Amino acid sequence: MAHTICGIDLGSYSVKFVLLEVSFRATRLRGMLETAVPAGEAPLGERQAQAVRAGLAEIAGESVPYLALPGDQLSIRLLELPFTEARKIDQVVGYELEGQIVHALEDVVYDHLVVGSTESASTVLAVAAKRDDVGNAIAVLEGEGVHPRALFAAPVVYRQLARQFVEGPRDGEEAGPCEAILDIGHARTNICIMRDGRVLAARTIMRGGLQLTNAIAQAFAAPLDRAEQAKRGEAHLITPANPARTPLESSSFALAAAIALAGSRGSKEIDLRRGPHVYRASFSVMRQKAVHLGGLLAALVIAGGIDVGAALSNLGADRRELDKQLKTATQELFGAPRDDAEAVTQLLRKGYREELAPVPKATAFDLLDQISRKIPPADKIKIDIMELDIRPKKTFAKGTVDSASAVDDITAKLKEIDCYEEVTKGAITEISGGGKQFSLNVTSKCP
Repeated sequence: MAHTICGIDLGSYSVKFVLLEVSFRATRLRGMLETAVPAGEAPLGERQAQAVRAGLAEIAGESVPYLALPGDQLSIRLLELPFTEARKIDQVVGYELEGQIVHALEDVVYDHLVVGSTESASTVLAVAAKRDDVGNAIAVLEGEGVHPRALFAAPVVYRQLARQFVEGPRDGEEAGPCEAILDIGHARTNICIMRDGRVLAARTIMRGGLQLTNAIAQAFAAPLDRAEQAKRGEAHLITPANPARTPLESSSFALAAAIALAGSRGSKEIDLRRGPHVYRASFSVMRQKAVHLGGLLAALVIAGGIDVGAALSNLGADRRELDKQLKTATQELFGAPRDDAEAVTQLLRKGYREELAPVPKATAFDLLDQISRKIPPADKIKIDIMELDIRPKKTFAKGTVDSASAVDDITAKLKEIDCYEEVTKGAITEISGGGKQFSLNVTSKCP
């Protein structure tokens, strides 16, 4: 059964949400949304929690929230250890970390991640946060009815984005160049430096878009609100030598996307909900479905009883009939009759597992990658995507452009994507400033 993972980026200006629908075979991008942090005299953490509650209220159905602690509340260290055994690493990380941080070990919670190893040594990334900071963050969120499943380390979790594109070196190959993900927020900037998908350094710089707004206001003698508007709607950073590879990677939703990916994959990640703050699952959903679960349990008991009764019964005629049916079925499946039921079951299970693909041939992220590559560059059209919803067999996009002809260019480029069969334009309306608002409905042949 599919469930929804919600990655939440707690910004000082707004809170961003990325929703991933995770099922047995695939992970699908369900949507993204942004909620402004309300103004007021209350502490920032309380106002952020209110924005989180408001954003979750807009999401249909249940979702599991995942968040990250900001880097200014973290101590991040790389440790070199002369062994590779996981048990030994777990035992000594705390002692090694204590000598490199200002707080006593009993006053912090910490977690670690092995980011490199040789035959006899390991490189470990360790992250610590004050117990009080973690406890206060959880208490404020839970006061608004939000129960985060995990608290990742914000500067480190960006490695989940790199895993979409970076592969480690194969045997005999040299290590690749360093790559950096730089995420400029309103009040702080996160940077994560990696090589071949492994974290080399992660930091938070306490400067961000707010300082840029102030600089624009000072340079053009403009009010702060006009400078903020210019920064968000008119200014853009051009890097033709290294263009963005997906809309998520280049957008303000990068941290929320990385958090959602970490939650959806279930792989090892720095999680500071440890010790007294460890997450304890709520069984309210189980209680709501107690009747259905009880019926299912009863059906399983009955089925088990029937199976045991059949196994203990000496039904010679029925056994011979079943053997005959088994031989007929295996003749059709394997080209030769088989009468070993256990061996046939193992063959069927093995074949079923091999037939399953971990992800569909074209995932939502694959389509995002192709869309970002096909959209005409910024020097030809000015485009602002307001809504992008990628679903099985269809995609919907809504945004603004500088001219009606740009919509035709975008439509023509999207038709070049192999998965897309038909691109239908919606109504094109004029908005303030002379721009055009458009919508596109795309029929896809990919699952």
